[in-house]
Amino acid sequence: MQLWLTVMCWLFQLGGLSWAQALVPLQAAAFATITPAATGAASTVFNTSRQLGMAAGVAILTTVASAVGLTKHVAARTAPHLAAYHAGFVTASIIALIGAGVARCPRSPFGSRVSHQIQRHLLQSMPAMRAI
Repeated sequence: MQLWLTVMCWLFQLGGLSWAQALVPLQAAAFATITPAATGAASTVFNTSRQLGMAAGVAILTTVASAVGLTKHVAARTAPHLAAYHAGFVTASIIALIGAGVARCPRSPFGSRVSHQIQRHLLQSMPAMRAI
C-alpha cells in the first residue's frame, strides 16, 4: 500500500510539472494573432477563463465524488470509497474528450463575426484601451 501512495505522489508531481511546461506554449498560441494594443485585454480574458475553467472543473469533480460518497464503513471502521475517485477520474476523462472534440471542430461561419463583436465590446467597456 505504501508503494502505491509513493507512485501516486510522483505521478501528481509529474503532472504538475507537465502543466507548468504546457502553459507557456498554450498562452503563446492564444496570443499569436492578438495586436499589441489588445494584449492587455486578451491576457485578462485568457487568465480569467483559465481560472474559471479550473474552478469549475474542481467543483464538478468534487460534486461527482461526493455524490458517490467519499467514505464507506467496513468492519466497524471508516475507509475510503474508491468508487468515488474512479467516478471523478471517469468524469474528468469525459470532460477532456469533450474539450478535445470542441477543439477539433472547424470554425463556424459566425466565429470571426462573434470574435469581432467581443473585441469591440471589450474596447468599448475599457476606456483606457481606446486611448491606445
